[in-house]
Formats: sequence, structure tokens, C-alpha cells
Amino acid sequence: MPNGVAFFLLSFIKGNVYFHHMKKVVVFICWCLFLSSYAHAQKRLNKRVLVIGVDGLNVYDLEKANTPNIDSLRKQGAWTYAAKTVMPSSSSPNWASMTMGAPPDLTTIHANGWDRQTYIDSPTCAGSPKFFPSIFSEMKRQRPKDKVDIVHQWWSMRALLQRKDFNRERATFLSPKRTMKVARRYFAIHKPALLFTHFDQCDHAGHEYGHGSPEYIAAVELMDKMVGKLVKKLKKKGLYENTYILLTSDHGGIDHGHGGDTPQERNIPWILTGPTVKKDYELKSAIVTYDTALTIAKILDLKPHACWTGKAVEEAFQ
Repeated sequence: MPNGVAFFLLSFIKGNVYFHHMKKVVVFICWCLFLSSYAHAQKRLNKRVLVIGVDGLNVYDLEKANTPNIDSLRKQGAWTYAAKTVMPSSSSPNWASMTMGAPPDLTTIHANGWDRQTYIDSPTCAGSPKFFPSIFSEMKRQRPKDKVDIVHQWWSMRALLQRKDFNRERATFLSPKRTMKVARRYFAIHKPALLFTHFDQCDHAGHEYGHGSPEYIAAVELMDKMVGKLVKKLKKKGLYENTYILLTSDHGGIDHGHGGDTPQERNIPWILTGPTVKKDYELKSAIVTYDTALTIAKILDLKPHACWTGKAVEEAFQ
């Protein structure tokens, strides 16, 4: 056989072998990329956020009370007892700023009793008439197939919400235990990507008996017991490992009230646990309650709304 022909045949055979080998490599790489993408998608879909909002939780009395379950959350996550409310340190402005990622000057919710049906001013960047974009509306806009639920214990909370942003909205005005029972059931059965809860017993005790009173401390300790039952339920249902839990408050209190600028009224707890959160880590950066919405958005892979002015608490994550 002529040398030229032999060389051609040998090159052809080697080329086929090389091509066949490279085809296997390409298929293998594509398969790895697919599995990686699928795993990432599953991880994103399985991530859940549970917000435990405790109305009127005074950090100074929280430290005095016997709270083994809240203490356990701190050890499992990143935390501070020096996060700040917006002013005034009242419920509606702060629940709004917490969930809307911006201060009252933008949300236009400056006091309790705000009602979007009668309010004259319109908020900057309103997504619908007289309504500032919230973490709930962004969830529905960016991830419409995911479930968003809320369970709350305060009638005025309904004025701050748009019912269309939730799969389930439940108000339980009489009993904190009932509120927690509904919250546990919603999370265990419906498995929402975001569940926001609101408990009123600490604020009620502060107004009626005074912050620091035995009755107020008892309300804090009852909240702690309910947090323990909630965590136990999540672990039993296999949901704890992929759940981010954020415990926080709208304000503290002094004597029988709140609304002012004292540390007792403005300092709030901010405790975050979850798969990628630092463990037993005291946060050093300044945190304002409207940073909460952006931190939730970061966890759930949402793009922050252009009108939000807060920041994600990046320091909390590994």
C-alpha cells in the first residue's frame, strides 16, 4: 500500500476514534450541566422562608425572659438585638416598611389606622393605586406558581395587604396559640415558599400591663414555647433543613406604650437561621427593618424592586 494512502487511512481512523471520544466527552459535559442545573432548580424550589413576626417584642425584656427556643435560633443562625425600627416606632409604619423594603416617606404609611381606601396621598412607585410594591407582590409577579401565605393576629394588618398576593390569608384575632396552630398546619401541609406570621400577645401585654411586667414576661415566654413547637413540627415533617426562619418585631416599648425614639422602643430583634446562614454569629452591620424584605428576596432569588431602598443583610450569610 502506498505510504500516502496508508497515512490517509490511519488519519481517518484516528479522526473517527477522536471524534467518537470527543462526542462522549461532550455528552458527558452536557449531562453534568443538566444535572447541575436541575439540582440548582430543585434547591431553589425547595427553599422556603418562614417569618415569625412578634408585635411589640422588647429586646430588653427578651433578654430577661426564659427563652430556650429563641436562644437556640440565635445559636443556629445570625442575629442582632440592635436592628432598628423606622419612625414612628408604631405598628403600621413598621410592618409596612418591613415588607415593602422602604421607609414611610416612600410607602406613605406614617401611622396606625392607615387605610388605602380613604388615604389621599399616593405612594411613590405604587404598583397598583395607592399601594407600594411588597415582598408579597414581587413573589407573585416573579414566581407566580409559588405559594405565599400569611397568618396574622391583628385586624389592621389587612389594610396593609393586597389579598390577591396570597394563596391563603388567615386572621386569628383571639388566640396566639390558635395563630401558631394555623401557621404550623399551613407550612406542613401547603409548604408555601413564603409564610409570614404575626403574633400580637406581647404588644397587648405591654399596653395593658406594661413592658417589663410579669404579664409581659409571661407573654414573651409563651411566644418562645410556640416557637419551639413550630421548629419541632418542621423537623418532624422534614422541612427544617431547607427552611430559613426569620424572627423579628415591628417595635419594642416603654412603660405602657411605644412610638417614640428611645432604644427600648426602636431596638428590635432580628434572628435568621437557614442552610447558608452563619451559625451563632452576632451581626455587626447596621440593620433597619426595611432590610428584611430585601433579605427575603435574596434568599428566594427574587430581583429587588427598583423602588426598594433597603439592602439585603449580606453579612448574615456564609
